[in-house]
Amino acid sequence: MKWLWRSILTTSLLTCLALFPTGCKKALPEVTGKWTGSSDLTTQVSRAPGSLQTQSAKAEPVQITLTLNQSGSGVTGDAAVTMSGKPAIHLPITAGVVGNDGMVSIEADRSGFGNVHLSFNGNVSAAQLNGDVSLKMDTLLGVAVNNGAISLKQNT
Repeated sequence: MKWLWRSILTTSLLTCLALFPTGCKKALPEVTGKWTGSSDLTTQVSRAPGSLQTQSAKAEPVQITLTLNQSGSGVTGDAAVTMSGKPAIHLPITAGVVGNDGMVSIEADRSGFGNVHLSFNGNVSAAQLNGDVSLKMDTLLGVAVNNGAISLKQNT
């Protein structure tokens, strides 16, 4: 009978120890809120509609505002992009994820008359998102791709 209690206690202890590390995972960084930043993005544009040849254009000043909602590691929300002082283009975030290591990846799309796709990959730390952004716009005149580094600060 003594061996039965020892085996039950040993099994219980091993089960508790096996479950303990899962409770010690590093907490996910919190990105819920409004994040704003601006940057001058390099620009490549099609030489003609439907052409695969591109040419460089002057850097475009871009302001980006991300309104993020986090649920676990998933992120949803809205990306507002303002270029050269024109009205903001709002893009729903279609895919977003936050990793335990602070890595943040966001994809936002708008389809219709002019397709627009935004991609952000970076890190979050101390109320700041730092990373690379890519903005691709399909228009009647061709495709424009804007790329560059950006730093977004969390609005409080």
